Amino acid sequence: MMNTFTGIGNLGADPVLRNTPSGRAVTNFNLAIDRRFYAGKDNERRLVKETDWVPVVIWNDLARTCSQYLQKGSKVCVEGSIRPRQYEDREGVKHSTFEIVANRVHFLDRIRASEDANANSEEPLSMEEQMLASPQAG
Repeated sequence: MMNTFTGIGNLGADPVLRNTPSGRAVTNFNLAIDRRFYAGKDNERRLVKETDWVPVVIWNDLARTCSQYLQKGSKVCVEGSIRPRQYEDREGVKHSTFEIVANRVHFLDRIRASEDANANSEEPLSMEEQMLASPQAG
C-alpha cells in the first residue's frame, strides 16, 4: 500500500510554530492548491477556477525551518503522507478530517530576508538574477 501526497501551492497564512509538551517543534499551515477545469457544453463551456485548502503539519527541524523562512503567499511543493484525524469541537460534536504530514517541503520562490538583516539592505538576488548580473566572459 502507498500513502503519498505531493502538492504545489501557496501558503494561505504565515506558518504557526509551536512546541509540544515534550519539546518537539511542530508547524501548521494551510496550502492553497488551485484547480482549473472546463464546465458546460459547446457555447456554454467556461473555465472554472477553484482552490482546494489542504492542512499541512510539519515536525522537528523542518518545522523550524519552514516557520523561519516561509510566509503567507510562499509557493512550496509539499511531499508527505495523508493522515486522518478526529477531533471534538466545543459543543462536543465529533468531526473527521485529514491533514498532510510533510516529510519534505521544497521552497519554490525566494526565501524571505532574515528579520535580523539590516532594514535598509536590498533583498538578495535570486540565482537567475545573479547570473544575469554577472559580467560575461569574453
